[in-house]
Amino acid sequence: MRVLFRADADGEIGSGHVMRCTALATRLRKVGIDSVLVAARLPAPIQKWMRRENLEFRLLTGNSSPHPETDVQEVTQLILDCADVGVVVVDHYGLDSRWEEKIRPLVGALWVIDDLANRPHSCDVLLDPGLHLEPDRRYRDWVPTNCRQLLGPTYALLRPEFDFRPDDKLADGSLANLLIYLGSGRDMGPKIVTVLQAVSELENRPKTRVLLGPLPDSDAVRKHIEMSYPHVQVIGTSSAMASLLRRANLCVGVCGVSAWERCSLGIPTLTAITAPNQIDDARLLEEFGATKHVGDANRLTSNDWLESFVWASDNPQYLRDMSEKGRALVPGWTEAEETVLELMTNV
Repeated sequence: MRVLFRADADGEIGSGHVMRCTALATRLRKVGIDSVLVAARLPAPIQKWMRRENLEFRLLTGNSSPHPETDVQEVTQLILDCADVGVVVVDHYGLDSRWEEKIRPLVGALWVIDDLANRPHSCDVLLDPGLHLEPDRRYRDWVPTNCRQLLGPTYALLRPEFDFRPDDKLADGSLANLLIYLGSGRDMGPKIVTVLQAVSELENRPKTRVLLGPLPDSDAVRKHIEMSYPHVQVIGTSSAMASLLRRANLCVGVCGVSAWERCSLGIPTLTAITAPNQIDDARLLEEFGATKHVGDANRLTSNDWLESFVWASDNPQYLRDMSEKGRALVPGWTEAEETVLELMTNV
């Protein structure tokens, strides 16, 4: 059996949808299930990374607006050509039951990955790894009554390298090593620089790394940082995100897929939001004690970040507690594996 994923990535929507799908694809490959990602938009750096990871993908030729007829036609043809597609997984805010109703009869099961709960779905399984108030009620009016719902961070789709290892240690409360990653959306460069301005004002400046990821303007951002902040190590795209996190005592990050990656390894984080769908996670992660939320990245100043760094420096025990609570919140794939694999294979 093969699983077909439908997701997109670009400077507007970021790379989270594709990262969730490829994480699940990697897990499935370990148990002998092949997959293919189908995308209308897939930046060159992500294509390069997927080739390096031996993850198969196909690019659609039609336009990428919601519900394009050519999208349905091409996906349908791919399913027919592959012949062994048993499950389709769609992770796309622009697609809903209108697209799903045309694809669902062609396969054994259709899965939806979502975190908005704002549109109808025609699916057999819905997976939402986010934190929400009353999660069991959010999709009540949006999915069929017989849809199986997999909800909460237990089902966070993370690659195997984020599994907690016996030799991993919880954070020690220091700020010796700082990792900054604000996602791969458009116009992240100025937001990163705002954080770096604050770091440069710290009396005890930490060793600082910036991960750019597949930013649309990554070359220009890199050049600016290297010229203005020579003490900062700039990393483009990396297939070693887990390794980078394990070297960090503190992160600056957003509340997308990377939030669950950090929690799974117990890395304390100062968070900012870059999109409305991150608001619930940002608020509830802080209430749970797994992060410290700073605010909307579009509005934050270097002084806001400086105050947050000073707070972190003054509260090492809080950082240690963050580490422990993050690990408790995202316990690792083993708790979800049996359920997901059983549903995937028994179609």
